[in-house]
Amino acid sequence: MRKFISSTNRNYTRQQLKNRWDILKKEWGIWKTLLQGESGLGWNIEKGTIEQTPEWWERKLQEVPEAAKYRYHGPMLLEEQEMLFSDVVATRESA
Repeated sequence: MRKFISSTNRNYTRQQLKNRWDILKKEWGIWKTLLQGESGLGWNIEKGTIEQTPEWWERKLQEVPEAAKYRYHGPMLLEEQEMLFSDVVATRESA
């Protein structure tokens, strides 16, 4: 905690940091579940999200309703989340 506070100048409690970590981990798991088993997806660089047909999105949102927020804007800091959570989040395939 001391290192975090001194390097960021933000005085969050341990519980606040844990809550944020848990939320980010859950959201990253939803993102990975959305992509699971898919290949050849288009990518919109400006929005940072998947570029697909409305039919594809409707099908995927029936499977993963929580992923609706990623239709128009992908997760923030995706590469960093990949480093943090790739080995600790179980998606449907590996759960």
